[in-house]
Amino acid sequence: MASGDEQEDFEGKAATNEVEDAIKLPHHMSLLKYVSARATEICALTQLIDRPEKTVGALQQLPQHLRRRAASHNPKRLPARIRQLAGTQTPKEPKRPSRKYRRRPKILKSEYYRRQKRGPKWLETHVWHAKRFHMKEKWGWKIPLSPTDKGTRFAYRATTNSCIIFDLSYWRCLELRGLEANILRALQPMNPPECGPSFGGIAQLRLQREGCVVLYQPNTYPLGAIGPVSFLWLPSEEETERRLWLWSHPSYAAQVQDVLIKHLNLQAEIDSERYCNQSLTVQVMDGAFNKFRLLGPAATAVLHAALRPSEVDCLDNEVDAFWWKEYFQTEKCQTTHQKQKKLWEAMRNMSPGEVMPSLLISLTVRDPRCFIPPRKTLSVPDFHDLSFQLNEEAEFPILDSPLFNVKWRKAVSESKVADNILNERKRATGIPGETLPLLPEEARIPVLLLHQPGLSQKQGRLGYGSGWDLMVPSGWGMAFWISLIYNGARVGGLEELRKISFESSRLVPPFDFPDSSAGQAEACADAQELQDRYFRRPDQKRENFFCLGIPNPFSFPFLELLHYWTDSSKPASNFFILRDHNALKSLSEGKSQHLNKELDVSSCLVWVKIATKGKGKPKVGALVCMAEENAPSEESVHTDHNMGERLALGKHHHQRIQHMKKKRKKVKTALGRKESQETLHALREGSKLEQEKYQKKFKDLCVPDAHKTLRENSQKVIGFVMRGDFSLMEGQTKSLALCALCPLLQCITGSSKVLLRNRNSLHYQQGKLTVLL
Repeated sequence: MASGDEQEDFEGKAATNEVEDAIKLPHHMSLLKYVSARATEICALTQLIDRPEKTVGALQQLPQHLRRRAASHNPKRLPARIRQLAGTQTPKEPKRPSRKYRRRPKILKSEYYRRQKRGPKWLETHVWHAKRFHMKEKWGWKIPLSPTDKGTRFAYRATTNSCIIFDLSYWRCLELRGLEANILRALQPMNPPECGPSFGGIAQLRLQREGCVVLYQPNTYPLGAIGPVSFLWLPSEEETERRLWLWSHPSYAAQVQDVLIKHLNLQAEIDSERYCNQSLTVQVMDGAFNKFRLLGPAATAVLHAALRPSEVDCLDNEVDAFWWKEYFQTEKCQTTHQKQKKLWEAMRNMSPGEVMPSLLISLTVRDPRCFIPPRKTLSVPDFHDLSFQLNEEAEFPILDSPLFNVKWRKAVSESKVADNILNERKRATGIPGETLPLLPEEARIPVLLLHQPGLSQKQGRLGYGSGWDLMVPSGWGMAFWISLIYNGARVGGLEELRKISFESSRLVPPFDFPDSSAGQAEACADAQELQDRYFRRPDQKRENFFCLGIPNPFSFPFLELLHYWTDSSKPASNFFILRDHNALKSLSEGKSQHLNKELDVSSCLVWVKIATKGKGKPKVGALVCMAEENAPSEESVHTDHNMGERLALGKHHHQRIQHMKKKRKKVKTALGRKESQETLHALREGSKLEQEKYQKKFKDLCVPDAHKTLRENSQKVIGFVMRGDFSLMEGQTKSLALCALCPLLQCITGSSKVLLRNRNSLHYQQGKLTVLL
């Protein structure tokens, strides 16, 4: 029998013979026919090579081992024989627009408008601030908190030596229109006369000085505080109608508006921010102005460099060509402009501390972009120049300003020339920093200057914190902002504003008004932030407030403090801050017997200033205690009665977590059934609820009871520190605190000495207390 290999050879030979029999090849061929057929194919191939759009790429003509990815981007990496082909084959792609092109002002402006619709409002200087400041959403606005550069004392140096500027455009303005008597009658229930200045003051009503009052809910004094508002009576030639501007902080601006609407029974007009009744009209003026505050001895010099009064002479008959020609065509407006111009020139080298308090100046100035310095300069007043004198004309009140009329405000906002047009004019001069000549078509901008008085000699450093408020029309914010900065103003944020107020011992809304709704909301937000920060830390890094004897370490338990100092068993339901000027003056002089007998002492808090010496500084929330004889320098460690319960709770919670984990693991092994999915979801929800319940109970066990802890302290607590730090102006640590009136009367009649203790310390620090007027 034949083997397998022999069988395969036999079958292969048989198959070959069958193929040769089927295909019979010719014995000869025609060379001419063969060449002509091949020539046609060669021509077709040559044609395909010469037309690269119908063939493969030049890179694909290379062998596999010569192909490189970099060669597709750079034809010079290809061999020389196909380098030219690659250059003609691939069309040159258009260059991608540069980042500068993609961030053109036109595109950015529309993008900024789109982003503002999604969240809080932006200031006109928001983009400038966002590049240099820490920003935070507060009160419906994007607020600059503090600059990103490292420095903590620049705010104090600027307010004592040069100038610092803040953007306060987020304050809301309301306009009240009606008879003077009707306006005063409507606001009288909200402005009690015991609190000092009122809307009917002679200086504010007749001399056009800016005033400041604290508003209350109608007929609820001393309870129901809303917050401080600044106001300005606008001039009026008609005795039948007056206008009053009210500026309020955005944290309670809506509350002021609602109270006015409800108290005066105002009805809203359709498609407008106007509310009216038979005698009064309230107009919401959101976005009508930009408000900049400049503080420091060089504030007037910086404003003089940035604000150059413009010529407004109307020499031709084209009155309707520009708004200012129509407005200044009367002799009265021309005379007013010249008087204010002389007054402003006379104050060139005056420090803001030397200016008449709350003075109001109206100017019509040039476009600040026409003479902005090429580099930042420092405008310094010449205090040795005594050539200026305020004449009698400078003392006259302002008669009118274009900013008082909505028609002129709108015209000024629309008259702004684009930056590129001004840049073309500057480029044509050929000299960097050259002042452009005044042209008729150049914009004239009306501005208002409101003086901000500083400290008096009795309050501390004379003139500290004085400055100006600059009000410019909407749309012109960035133009004036850049000009002021390039003329020497240093920019600050909300934190710097609070530091300056702390140095001058002034209150900042809404933080320092805890008896108002806005102040309480701010205090709750701060308390929640402190609590979250505390519980994010590990157990070993948390202070034990039971052992430290701190009542309610995240907020200010004023109601428990007042209950602690009253004999009644029922705790106080509300509290108020004493703002009666006569009562505060009597307290500061130590004449407690002159207090009004109708004053509710059991619910009253008083602002005090405490000066301390030595090491350490009081922080926010520090305890203010009455200094007794032979008082210990440290508080003894208290007993933590909740420690055992917290440990047991944590152990039980850990066991529950392990038990729930085993249950979920058991259910996961049977996920094929529908009921298993539902059971697993129910277990997850149960674990989530169990975790939330545990965290809530654990947090309650970590925070001491305020009323009980107050009684367990060895020293009697009389108040809490609201702000405390080292005062650069006084050269020592100081703090602003709120104290209950009952124990404060005892301290005032004694030595006025108190003890301070921080929340995280057992050490007492001595201080001397004075009533804050």
